[in-house]
Amino acid sequence: MLRSPTPRSTVRRRIRTLCALLPLLVAGLLLPRVSVAGVWLQDSRIAPLHPTVIAAEWNGKTYPVTGVDGDEAEILVDGKVVRLHSRQKYLMLRAASYLAGNVRFLHQDAFNHGVTEVWHIQSAIEGDRVEVPGGYLSLNEHYSASLVPSRSFPHAFLAVVFFQMDPTGLPDPESEVIAFHELGDLVADKKVDAKIDCAAILPKGEARHHYFTLVFSEGREIGSEQSRIAAPYFRYFEMKAHAQVLAPYRQQFATASRPAVAYLRISPELPDGTDVKQLPKDIHLKFSVVETGEVDAVEYAEPLPAAVQESLRTAVTGWLFLPRLRDGIPVRSQITLPLSFY
Repeated sequence: MLRSPTPRSTVRRRIRTLCALLPLLVAGLLLPRVSVAGVWLQDSRIAPLHPTVIAAEWNGKTYPVTGVDGDEAEILVDGKVVRLHSRQKYLMLRAASYLAGNVRFLHQDAFNHGVTEVWHIQSAIEGDRVEVPGGYLSLNEHYSASLVPSRSFPHAFLAVVFFQMDPTGLPDPESEVIAFHELGDLVADKKVDAKIDCAAILPKGEARHHYFTLVFSEGREIGSEQSRIAAPYFRYFEMKAHAQVLAPYRQQFATASRPAVAYLRISPELPDGTDVKQLPKDIHLKFSVVETGEVDAVEYAEPLPAAVQESLRTAVTGWLFLPRLRDGIPVRSQITLPLSFY
């Protein structure tokens, strides 16, 4: 539904935010604290970080979430603020980068209290009572957190991503739901508490939910330790999408010879405080693209600080290619290319 009235200054601000975001888009039950399992990846490498823009489809078009009012997400459509329904499905798209600065979580928890209703039925046999389990009654389901920002961030909000596992132990995209919470303006080094009532969006039942939390300011993600936890989740789906492209590609060029073709290239997230002017103007990368289209054996020709090397390696090993084909067969290839931060 359209939210009205909305101050013109707010609409103008969100229009500016939308214009800034669009270039960033790249194509008794305990809910436990969760660290996403590394076995979702094909190997033990660290999953590349995934700066995220949350988007929603509205009347056949895709719009980024630019704000939250209370616990309801909002998008801008033709200059008007649209408040989204709690059951809205969202897209989580890779953005170019995080906002400068970070958020540190002091506390985070998600749980519900509930009881299982039991019916006592008197049978036809005298004195024989039968207990029949009834429905699951949810009394209270909520998420809570305390966090501290490293700098001030305007119009901030939380997005808590809940999901379940499929029977094979892998994330089930159909189970994914997102709870939002408005934080307001964050002040540098000042703790803020948040609590979300999740009863309206979490499905009832005995299935366990896992979760991770993303923090945004005017629709752009702020990095946190949760970003590292979320990374394998996003990587799993990136790898699935890559596999779905790779199979028809090999069929199309079943007997051809072709060079490796870039499919996904991720910008490195340099450590906070890195002065790019102190880095070499051109950094010459050398790496291998293996038969699966993944990257291995990253090397640098120029000397770099250890933290910068780690950031580069994490990003570049997350790149994906359509591998080199020799007579239709994927083969390993070597690639060298320059990388510049200015």
